[in-house]
Amino acid sequence: MEPASPGHSHRPLGGDAAGGAGGAVLRAGGDPHAEADALAAAHALDPAMFSDPAIREESSGQAASAVAAIASVRAALLEFQRTFAHHPPLGKKGAVL
Repeated sequence: MEPASPGHSHRPLGGDAAGGAGGAVLRAGGDPHAEADALAAAHALDPAMFSDPAIREESSGQAASAVAAIASVRAALLEFQRTFAHHPPLGKKGAVL
């Protein structure tokens, strides 16, 4: 099974601008407080981003808090989680959320 933490779903969207796969909004030059920027990052979320250590940094937590306050981003992440659960990456047979 492939582990994924629903509580960490927002973290890859925030994060350090130089932080590998983390920091999708900031890396794209966006504002984590701007709905359009945060939503675009949510729709581009890649499961590989969850293994990037940069998402555990303080800057990730701050940006993640900003994107988590946006209802449309929460809805997009819920859909991501459902898709992940039904179709785990890398041919895994299941997922733990």
